[in-house]
Amino acid sequence: MIDKAAIVTGAGKGIGEALALKLGAMGIAVCCNSLTDSGAETAKRIRAAEGRAIFVGGDAAEETTAARVVAETAAAYGGIDILVNNASSCRERRKPPASTTGTKAWR
Repeated sequence: MIDKAAIVTGAGKGIGEALALKLGAMGIAVCCNSLTDSGAETAKRIRAAEGRAIFVGGDAAEETTAARVVAETAAAYGGIDILVNNASSCRERRKPPASTTGTKAWR
């Protein structure tokens, strides 16, 4: 066990899930954050492999959620050593999906 704690946003799928699982396998305590309950499943998988993990759901782009993720992680593990800010979204209120956006929008 490594005496470190990490927050991984977007831990419910893809790169965030893979990173959370890897950190957990390394013995690092992980706070899995995701907009949906898929992050809870990632935390469950880490615990099933004898790791330490919690799930704190919500939109990491929202200030109140970010504060709650930090507070709950620090309370559970005594501090935060690693932040993987992986969460992303292409909801309409933000930008359209990259697959339908021309290069001008990204300059």
